[in-house]
Amino acid sequence: MKFITQKYTQNNQEFYSIVMPFKEVNRISKVLVYGETEYGYQRKPDQKHYLGIKNSLTQDGESLPTSIILSVNKDEVSNYLTSLSIDGHENSNLFEFDSEQIKDKIFRIVDGQHRIYGLDEASKENQKFLDFPLNVIIVVTEDDKRYKEVVLFRDINSKAKKLKTDLTLLAMYNYELIRQQKLSTEDDLIKHLLVRTVHFLNENDKSVWKSAIQFDIHEQPVQGIIGVAAMTNSIKPLVKKYISGQWGDVRGDLTYSNDIIELLNNHADTLAQIISEAWEHVESKWTGCFESTGTLFKGEPRYNKSYYIQKTTGTNAIHSILEENINFEKIGDSDLFGKYAVVINNSPLETEDWAVGGRLSGLTSKSGFSKAKRIIEIGFEKYELEQAEKRREKEEKRV
Repeated sequence: MKFITQKYTQNNQEFYSIVMPFKEVNRISKVLVYGETEYGYQRKPDQKHYLGIKNSLTQDGESLPTSIILSVNKDEVSNYLTSLSIDGHENSNLFEFDSEQIKDKIFRIVDGQHRIYGLDEASKENQKFLDFPLNVIIVVTEDDKRYKEVVLFRDINSKAKKLKTDLTLLAMYNYELIRQQKLSTEDDLIKHLLVRTVHFLNENDKSVWKSAIQFDIHEQPVQGIIGVAAMTNSIKPLVKKYISGQWGDVRGDLTYSNDIIELLNNHADTLAQIISEAWEHVESKWTGCFESTGTLFKGEPRYNKSYYIQKTTGTNAIHSILEENINFEKIGDSDLFGKYAVVINNSPLETEDWAVGGRLSGLTSKSGFSKAKRIIEIGFEKYELEQAEKRREKEEKRV
């Protein structure tokens, strides 16, 4: 099939606008699902959502006026575009698009996947929907700049639809890894492991961190109790220790291959499981700081914004205690959390000590985190005596 399309450019980004029937859009496009393809960045289409669209089309006779947004590599689409000239209209940027010659699904659905799936279901009931016309915007990308496609998806969904954008952040790291070809420094390795670990924590139905980490600050109301940057910073020393124990000097030789992302995900999953188990001790010690779901491990968020324990003060202090007391060589052993568990279980702090506006307020700097860590270990009273003794010794030295 041949169609007339118009080219336009915004800030050096090339687009084409075209109207095509659903059957043709569906034939040449696909959704890139995170984890299923190398360049995946979206969640699987939600059946309830697209069946709702199907019903609105078949039962209510509604229309779909908004554009479907597709992305394609420039070198894959150029052969199917032929420039047109129309008398009396200079610089019209009109082209003929010959989709009939396209044999593969070379287009990626950036926005509109649920509409496509809904139309697919509707066409099974009534074939007239195969010819349902759709306005399509095609985003043309250079092969080495495909990350722009993910940025576009993120911007559309974080600012307009308020969808979770954690997978787009992970996808951006994957794209960077694919382009870079090699994790050449420890910092490269750490930043990849950090964001993956935090994602797994946020998705763990059995963890107090389920949906507790704010990946999207534009979401209203903001869900979660701590930002992704603050959370990653709090576990960074722990991840560095893990890398030293698990990978040693081989980290600089991690050259990109099809399975390196799986390797990173496996290590991140291990780290997330360890952190989740460590927080089981915290929840057991200070149960009142967490929301009760009534039935344990139902998967609902359990964070409580009335306490500091899962905010920057608590996370940095507790993760510092964990990093100091864990031996990663004992992964899989029953005493992995032995020393750490002793510190947490023997802490003199009570639930009310964690209350927002209470005795731990204001400890939001690096020195504040160290203070909170020490208070967890020995309590407020012993901490004040310890500080007084340090001041006395300092004064004696000065004299």
